[in-house]
Amino acid sequence: MLFLPLIHLSLIALVFLGIGLLSLTPVLTAIVTWWIGRVAWHAPTEPRGFKIGWWTGAVAAVLVLAALEGPALWTRANLTSALADGEGSAAALSRLRAFHSERSLLKACYEGNRGSAMGTDISGWILSSWRIPAMLLGGSSFQALDSEKARDVFFRVTGKPFNSVKPPKTARGNPVMGRLADPLEEMEFDGYVGGDAVAVRLKNLDLAESRFDGHVDGVARIGYGEWTMVFRNGSNAVKEARCQVKLPRDGRVSRLTLWVNGEPREAAFSTVSKVKAAYKAVAVVQRRDPVLVNMVGPDTVMVQCFPVPAHGEMKIRFGVTAPLDGTRWELPHIVERNFGMSDGLEHALWLQGGCAFELAGTGKKLSANKDGDGHSLPVTLDGATVMNPGIAICAGPLPDEPAVVWCEDRFAKPSERFLIREPTTVSSGDRDRWFRCHCRSEGLDHQGHRWRAGE
Repeated sequence: MLFLPLIHLSLIALVFLGIGLLSLTPVLTAIVTWWIGRVAWHAPTEPRGFKIGWWTGAVAAVLVLAALEGPALWTRANLTSALADGEGSAAALSRLRAFHSERSLLKACYEGNRGSAMGTDISGWILSSWRIPAMLLGGSSFQALDSEKARDVFFRVTGKPFNSVKPPKTARGNPVMGRLADPLEEMEFDGYVGGDAVAVRLKNLDLAESRFDGHVDGVARIGYGEWTMVFRNGSNAVKEARCQVKLPRDGRVSRLTLWVNGEPREAAFSTVSKVKAAYKAVAVVQRRDPVLVNMVGPDTVMVQCFPVPAHGEMKIRFGVTAPLDGTRWELPHIVERNFGMSDGLEHALWLQGGCAFELAGTGKKLSANKDGDGHSLPVTLDGATVMNPGIAICAGPLPDEPAVVWCEDRFAKPSERFLIREPTTVSSGDRDRWFRCHCRSEGLDHQGHRWRAGE
């Protein structure tokens, strides 16, 4: 079945080039097997037993094939309908949510216009290989699968990004020849360098080290933490590490550091357009060592650094500042990534605070110990916890909130060097009056929408 679309190509190659027997072998084998079966059918010592055995074997083969490839064929067929525009798309999505092969869906995410042109697994080949002879006989040109739509379907069906799952395995090399890796591995091309998407997982690019140092200030109700990551590239080509990180509620990245030649270098802050342009100029064009952190959604940032050198490492660190959500301060976690996790990776945490606290969301109770005037908690978690939401510092009881909280802004003008937060109480009428005056002074309407003259 798999080689039927290649019969005409094999015959042409056999006649004109003297090659092609290899792809014809399954067809020739099927013909010889059928002939042997015909002869054996009429010459057994027990005809009835032979026929029963023949039909039992045939039915068993069909059932085994259906059990192994039936879910994949069902998934591929419904995926085609889900990607098409029309009323059948929603129904196909519902059928996939009810039953699907995640392996086949994942393979489709790495095919199409942003991957291999055609599915080469059994189900993908059966449903798409017929286009090869049709195209050679004057039919329509081959239309590759839309990779972006397939990845969207994967998320809508499974509820998780396609690059949060380990990529599908490819054919391995011959161990006898001393080649244990994918022979096409070094030809892997990443077309998303410097882009806005995390995109596909890259081979031999892993998170090798992970450490988070955090501090919770119970008086100011603010938490701060620094996440240090080390990426390791085991291939012969430079690669870009990309991930999306979910921050604590109302969190902001307040520091970014990159190690260059073993020395930490602090990053500059600017607008989205300027930092993206600078990153592309330095990373993509000059191929030097930048790292970029950019807000891409509510409490979500995109982290990307390039180039992670061939058979080398790249070390970055970013700081996160966020207010406490009641008594909780959730640790940041990775939502999407284009890299794997090194074997034996551990996520090291060093947490401290001025008041007692616990670490929740790890499956076991972890309480901070008294450490001088405050409390601290060193703990090492499994590396996979960098992807787990819900791991949070639960502080309490918190001290009474002070009347005034201040901090120093070392980059501000001397007259604006100290920032002061002082809670005030206003009546409902005063609040509404202030809002109307504020909106008019800021060019907003009564609902807070910005307006311009003449609108």
